[in-house]
Amino acid sequence: MKSKPNDELRHDWRTSLQQRRGLKPSTIAAKLAALRDYENFTDQRSFLKLNGEQVAAFKEHLLASPSRTTGERLSCSTVVHTLDHCRDFFGWLADRREGRHLDREGVSWFSATRADKERARAVPPKPVPSLEEARAAFTSMQSDTLLNRRDRALFATLLLTAIRADALASLPLGSVDSENRSIWQDGRLVRTKNSRSFCVYFLPFVEEAYQTLKGWIAELQGLGLLSSDALFPRDVELLRIEAGDRPTPSEYPMWQGSTQVRAIVRGAFTTAGLPAHSPHVFRHMFAKHVFALRPAAEEIIAFSINLGHKKLETTLNPYARPDDETRARLIAELGGRSDVAGSIDMGALVKQLFTLDPAKAAKLFAELARR
Repeated sequence: MKSKPNDELRHDWRTSLQQRRGLKPSTIAAKLAALRDYENFTDQRSFLKLNGEQVAAFKEHLLASPSRTTGERLSCSTVVHTLDHCRDFFGWLADRREGRHLDREGVSWFSATRADKERARAVPPKPVPSLEEARAAFTSMQSDTLLNRRDRALFATLLLTAIRADALASLPLGSVDSENRSIWQDGRLVRTKNSRSFCVYFLPFVEEAYQTLKGWIAELQGLGLLSSDALFPRDVELLRIEAGDRPTPSEYPMWQGSTQVRAIVRGAFTTAGLPAHSPHVFRHMFAKHVFALRPAAEEIIAFSINLGHKKLETTLNPYARPDDETRARLIAELGGRSDVAGSIDMGALVKQLFTLDPAKAAKLFAELARR
């Protein structure tokens, strides 16, 4: 049987990534770009002629290559991701009929060293504003025009939910239930992560944010907007309203991306004389704030679900991971405790562990029993 050329194999893989794995276009584009880098390095050699020595040479090539944007050597993160994408492709190819004779050991060579993987993870922590700083930025926002009131309502929604920027940009007016203080994120309409549908309940820390969002909804409804219209209409529609040329209902589409959401949030912080922050920082900010309150196990789980996390570990690390300043304080405070101050309630601790993660708790205690 005649072997398929690289273009056909690449097309088949792209189809598999789209249809079988349902990956986002941006992720697929990154994977295809990495595969193209490998193909160019081998002078368009057939993918089916893979061998370990070639992969090793490709890794050395990546480590010595300059970045197309900065001109400096490729970052460890770029190298790690490029190798991971290539291993993904050749692992897929090895499981197909065309790749039954593929060098499987060579496929496993598409792996960075542990040191490079650690360097790729070693990114400096991003600064996180305090809740007081975010509230100050919100308070400083103007409300004299429709655009300003929209921007203020958008910031208020972040203070209530810490919702992702792309989901925020695509919320319909009808997704908000003001009375029950919640937003239904319908994955068929809202651009949620992996198109998941779930309900997020308002965080109870900034009451003024709730009143602002509630007032914005009432204003939109007074203008005749329908539940299917955008919760945060675009500039062009709002400017038409202010000019006296009101669009008809169902002519208020959502933003196609989250660029303007990011600009609004950064602008609010800088106008208040604070460092610019992205919408995503609200998730870190609230995790830090909530965990400083020493929440109970059920409260931790409820907060994790509210962020849209399927796994509790995602909330605990990195969102709730203490920064260096907090960690230093907590460690220092240990020295001020008396070793006779009181004993740990082991029963309560065991109950909390099993509530947080029954499977891991059972595994932990089974391991302890074997020692």
